[in-house]
Amino acid sequence: MRLFDGIASLTVSPRPPFRKEVVYRWSINAEDGLQLGSVGTFYASMNFEIVDSVPTEHDEEHQGEFRCSSRGYNYKLTTPRGADLWRIHWHPVGVSPVRGPHVHLPPDLNRHLPTGRMTFENALGWLIEYDAGLRMPIEGAKACLAELEAPHLLHRSWTSSPDESRG
Repeated sequence: MRLFDGIASLTVSPRPPFRKEVVYRWSINAEDGLQLGSVGTFYASMNFEIVDSVPTEHDEEHQGEFRCSSRGYNYKLTTPRGADLWRIHWHPVGVSPVRGPHVHLPPDLNRHLPTGRMTFENALGWLIEYDAGLRMPIEGAKACLAELEAPHLLHRSWTSSPDESRG
């Protein structure tokens, strides 16, 4: 379903077929982002891995032999001139000492403000709040995002820190 004005496609690397123990990355428009007219450009990417499913943790509708597990994300909105409005990150591996989910906001984009886990649907919700052009009424778009996010919220293994138990 297309929520926003503009054209977006997901690029995945390395290319499928998918295998366990390989970290893949999807990005919107091959890292070029989604043009949102006067709002700016939305960039999104996520690292993920194919892992074994744990049947006791998923309902019958979502059971299967395998599932995807997030291994990091990067969401960003820039102005039409390229200035960052916000960055939402989780990079558990890399050169930064900050491993947990966080957001960067102007005026100090170098500051890591801790957050809970932010889904792709969260980031799309932020676009709605920044008045990105929608292809449907705003309430319909919010309802669609809530429906898309529901399975993740039900089955996620952590919310604030990957080290946190499900409890």
